[in-house]
Amino acid sequence: MTRNSDHIPDKLDNVYDHSFFDDEDRESSESAPALVEAILELTAAHSVLDIGCGTGSFLAAFRTAGVEDLQGVDGEHVDRQRLRIPPEHFAAHDLSQPFDLARSFDLVISTEVAEHIPA
Repeated sequence: MTRNSDHIPDKLDNVYDHSFFDDEDRESSESAPALVEAILELTAAHSVLDIGCGTGSFLAAFRTAGVEDLQGVDGEHVDRQRLRIPPEHFAAHDLSQPFDLARSFDLVISTEVAEHIPA
């Protein structure tokens, strides 16, 4: 997996532009804290993987709630300057392809992702 990139690939510029991430951040920032609180009441997760994390809004909410073991995975199109999680907790990967992080997590989430992956 590639972990460092400072650009959004040309073919995705029209889909994953800054307004896409602005909308994602705004919407997730509003809903994530309440959802994370409910999830943690049910699971008591100590590690969280977010597949299709975007800029990491949900992971940031888990971090605020006290979960430190976090990992986000999303495509190269994610602008690393906009991450809401430490960059070492982000891995770039084409989500239409298999991947293995060589570890397990207490909780895996994936929201608003399936519609972005080609059939």
